[in-house]
Amino acid sequence: MKNIKILTLIITTFILSSIGIFLTSCNNNGISFQSFFSQSSGGNNQPSNPYWARLIDTNNATDWYNGAIFDGNNYYIAGWQRDSTKKLALISLNLDGNLNLAKYWTVNGYTDVGLNDIFIFDNDNLLVSGWLAFFNVGFVGNYNKNTNNLVIKKVFNIPNLSSICDNNFIYLASEDNNNYSDGIGGYVLKLNKNDFSIVSTKQVVQSGNFDFGLLDITLQAKINPDYIALHDYRTNRVVVLNSSDLSLVKAYDTSVDQNPLIDENRNLYLFDNVNNNLVVSKIDLATNNVISKQYGTVSNAYPYSSSAFIFNSTGQTTHLVVGYTIDNSINNQGQDVEFLKLDKNLNVIWSVIVGTTGNDKIDLRTMFGMPDGGLFAARYINGGDYGYAVRLGPNGELPTSCLF
Repeated sequence: MKNIKILTLIITTFILSSIGIFLTSCNNNGISFQSFFSQSSGGNNQPSNPYWARLIDTNNATDWYNGAIFDGNNYYIAGWQRDSTKKLALISLNLDGNLNLAKYWTVNGYTDVGLNDIFIFDNDNLLVSGWLAFFNVGFVGNYNKNTNNLVIKKVFNIPNLSSICDNNFIYLASEDNNNYSDGIGGYVLKLNKNDFSIVSTKQVVQSGNFDFGLLDITLQAKINPDYIALHDYRTNRVVVLNSSDLSLVKAYDTSVDQNPLIDENRNLYLFDNVNNNLVVSKIDLATNNVISKQYGTVSNAYPYSSSAFIFNSTGQTTHLVVGYTIDNSINNQGQDVEFLKLDKNLNVIWSVIVGTTGNDKIDLRTMFGMPDGGLFAARYINGGDYGYAVRLGPNGELPTSCLF
């Protein structure tokens, strides 16, 4: 196993780069990006605030977003932006989907930088993680919502870190160090939340390469603090670890990208593509009992999906929201996203397709289940030509004829 080192004195200054950012919304006909609710089933889909969609565009630049979170007051999106230089990027939107702020940072000595994940750390801070050199240097830090400062707490000699935390610990997962060339897998790190010191590390290798691309412990880690669920985005394998010692519990092979969910009753929710249809499985980790359902409402599902829990007022999970990319259902071109809301017996409450009028490819990675029963999702279009953010209501509501 590689000796993981904490790299010091690497970051000297964060430089705020001044970039013009444009958020376009409904009734702006400058860019064709439309939500098609004629394709939806269930839900009333009537125009209603605070449900909205936004296109995020910095002129003649790449806008690439990986993580999204809602802290109860504002929405946050994290990733990277590139024009003449590549920068860490963090955007905040208010409840109406309007821009609070957009922050961009360059890092002295590094040219390939990016934020991978964003998560609630405490009342004043967000946990952020990413890379300063994609295959060599990963980092974890805090973004202070009061000062709008980003502080890197630890830098490691392992790449591209994903992150999540509970009340006491931070969990990090990395990819392979050597550009996937040595057959050696990624790492999992457990840190003390109070000082970011290392508690334990683990390299997980099973049946050849295992390079972590996504780490998730459900929406709130305190829901079930016993497990960590990880997804390898190269092989689409899902691994469940004990959070106490990072030992292996179970591993599953799938065929889609996903962020696996574990609820308070130790049920694991997995997603797969069978004959171009989405399949959702509910697996009891204690008994191995499995319930699976196939959703055949759309065809040609791409291997990109995301999901999140919805909670009631006492903090218990009540529903799942699921999103996955599909062939364009409107004009037979491009790539759309279908969002579904499921109960915990895997029955569909509603489904909504969000797409464009053109030959555009919409990607999906991160979703957030909202307190009202809706969802928030953000990512990019056409490989970063634009970023986007969408907020659906509890019944799938989003203003119809929403043309960016």
